[in-house]
Amino acid sequence: MKHLLFFVFFLSITHLGLSQTTHRDNFSKEYWNDYVGVYSSHEGGTNYTLSITWGNRLILTNLKTGKYSVFDNQDTDRFASGDSLTLRFERSDTNTVSSFVINGTESAEADKESINIENITIQSSGAIIAGTLLKPVGDGPYPLLIMNGGASWIIRDTNLDLALQHVSKGRAAFVYDKRGFGESTGEQSVAFQTTADDINNIARHFSFRMDINPSKIGISTYSQSGWYGTLASSQSDHISFQILNVPAATTIERQERQRIKTEMDLDDFSEQEIENALSLFDLMSNFSKTGTKWDEYISLREKYSDKGWINYLFAPTNNKQETWAWGRMNWQYNPLPALLKTKIPTLVILGENDPKVLPDVNRSIFELVFNTVNPPNSQILVIDKMDHSLTITEKAGRNQPSSYTYAQGYFEAKESWLDKIIHSKK
Repeated sequence: MKHLLFFVFFLSITHLGLSQTTHRDNFSKEYWNDYVGVYSSHEGGTNYTLSITWGNRLILTNLKTGKYSVFDNQDTDRFASGDSLTLRFERSDTNTVSSFVINGTESAEADKESINIENITIQSSGAIIAGTLLKPVGDGPYPLLIMNGGASWIIRDTNLDLALQHVSKGRAAFVYDKRGFGESTGEQSVAFQTTADDINNIARHFSFRMDINPSKIGISTYSQSGWYGTLASSQSDHISFQILNVPAATTIERQERQRIKTEMDLDDFSEQEIENALSLFDLMSNFSKTGTKWDEYISLREKYSDKGWINYLFAPTNNKQETWAWGRMNWQYNPLPALLKTKIPTLVILGENDPKVLPDVNRSIFELVFNTVNPPNSQILVIDKMDHSLTITEKAGRNQPSSYTYAQGYFEAKESWLDKIIHSKK
């Protein structure tokens, strides 16, 4: 998932599987309190969301065009996105942010809408899961989306952008710190089953709240979390629908092998280079599964250490147990048994230009599953020109720059499906 590090989902590490980031930098809760939210354009309608990244960078998303911009702080209540855009916030008499003005290649004024932001802790399998509930102002009850991210998701900020988009449509959304990260306790390297248990305990917690509709609690997954998200939903009586963004339907091992081959081929590596990379991958994979042939693996790893393709692999240079712990637990996880228990409405969204989760391979598996178990109101969509980051790209490949624009049709397809599910009587 090699995109720019500040991209909205922070999925910008190379791999779907083994590697996870372990820290957060320069986090400021004041940014949540002051700027994060939903904004209505003076031209009418809810047009913007403002989320936050690591290092206190703001992401302004235009919900009508799908375009987003990343802003750095310049001065009090003033931010800039490169040389082209400036963002200035205005405050009310009570010193709370009331609106913003954006100038440059895009110019607009927008007022901040009132939403409820509530920090919550939930007990789950010997740990405390800390997160934030975002919802419209009012008594509800509201449908709820539990937001889950990709391989580099560790804290709630990672999933904030899509969460706020749900709030802008009148739904509640819960973002949370993954077990062992941020303000959540517990071990960081755990099996998918433990993470699935966390999701189910979150869903159970909200099913007892008066402001949440217990029959309309769903999950939103992205990439890696599609594996344990579907495991959670297959075991839960409280999850009633699910949105799977660019999910893989194979084992991690098979998924990663396909990814390496596809990305290297698209980025014009030779057949011999691809073959060498896969040989190293197979030795790494063997060590992850069995703990054997380390000497053979590390010897080949050193031989190829200066090759231009080495960073296409997760290829550690130490054999410490903690480096390989997550992979030992999850590397061979097969999602099919959980998928074949799917009984709830499921939306699968794949990208036509996704080199990491190949649309044809994974669509065929999901089609087989849905034809077998026939879950109600389920749908598989392949969005034109969409890459793994849900943005538009003309050419698939790891080295393509971000367009900073969600793929055309992504929002519309998701909203159309959700509207039917949330307003159904079941």
